[in-house]
Amino acid sequence: YIIDEVHMLSKGAFNALLKILEEPPHHVKFILATTEIERVPDTIRSRTQRFDFRKIAESDIADHLEKICTQEGIDAERRALMLIARLAKGALRDAITLLEQNRIDNRVTKEHIMSTLSMVDEIVLTNMIRAIIEGDREGLISLLAKMYRSHINVRIFTEEVLFSLRDALFQT
Repeated sequence: YIIDEVHMLSKGAFNALLKILEEPPHHVKFILATTEIERVPDTIRSRTQRFDFRKIAESDIADHLEKICTQEGIDAERRALMLIARLAKGALRDAITLLEQNRIDNRVTKEHIMSTLSMVDEIVLTNMIRAIIEGDREGLISLLAKMYRSHINVRIFTEEVLFSLRDALFQT
């Protein structure tokens, strides 16, 4: 039996599960899946084997998306697939959903994804980081105003700034 999101069980449900786990039938295996292990009671955790799964590497996600595109006859830019992989944050299911949502006429482009998700291009990111480093207050205010008028997704923008800074650190 697979119990997904096991951390959502009530106290009574955990107590019933504990009774079964203490003397399980020989023919039954339980798989308890959760993203919040700290919410699973210690009494349950102590009676289980734990397997932690890591996020999938961006390049592996992009490669898998490329295989899907080949099989489905979708013309996709590699840089679009890499962007999808980065936005999926290690989750293949989320990446496939993003691919499906951004396929127009069997084509997937980075520009379309950026437009759909209200993202800024690399030039704006570079200018923003440069303005911060150089202390260019007026330039920074101008860029922020431009982004505000363009209805940029602030959460994604913040992540993109962090990704850009991370990439810059690896290049030095």
